[in-house]
Amino acid sequence: SSIPRIVSEKSVNKRCLYVFGGGLVPFTAAFVEVVYILGSFWNGEPFHYFGYLTAILFVVAVICAEVTVVVTYSMLSEEDYEWWWVSFMTSGSCGFYFFLYSIVYLFAALEIRQLLSMALYCIYMMGLSVVLCVALGTLGFLASAHFVRTIYGAIKAD
Repeated sequence: SSIPRIVSEKSVNKRCLYVFGGGLVPFTAAFVEVVYILGSFWNGEPFHYFGYLTAILFVVAVICAEVTVVVTYSMLSEEDYEWWWVSFMTSGSCGFYFFLYSIVYLFAALEIRQLLSMALYCIYMMGLSVVLCVALGTLGFLASAHFVRTIYGAIKAD
C-alpha cells in the first residue's frame, strides 16, 4: 500500500528509551579505556595500551551493531517502520555519553579553574563527541540497513 501506517504514540515514546539505552551499552564497554585516554591526553601521561585500544574499538563497533540491530528488530516487530534515524541515534548516542563523562572528568580529575580553559576543553570534547556520534551512528545505521535488507530479501512473494 502506498499509504503509510500511523505509528502509535507508544512506539514513539519507546524511541527515546531505545536511543538512550542503546548508547549506554557500548559506552559502558569502553568506559575504562575512556578514563585512560582522557588521562593521557589531558594530564600528559603516556599511553601504552594501543593494542588494548584497538581491541576495545572493535568490541565497541560490534556492540553498537548488535544493539542497533536488536532495536531495529524490536521496532519492526511493533510495526514501527521508521527505523532509520533511530538506528543512527541508538549507537550514535554513545558520543553523548562520552561528552557527559568528559564534563564529569573536567570537574573530578582535571584542575582547570579558568573559564577560557574550561570552554576550550568543552569545545574539544564536543568536537570529539560529534565525531564519535557520527562514526558510531553510521556504523549502527549500516548494520541495521543490512539487517533489514536481509530479512526482507528472504521473503518470497508470489
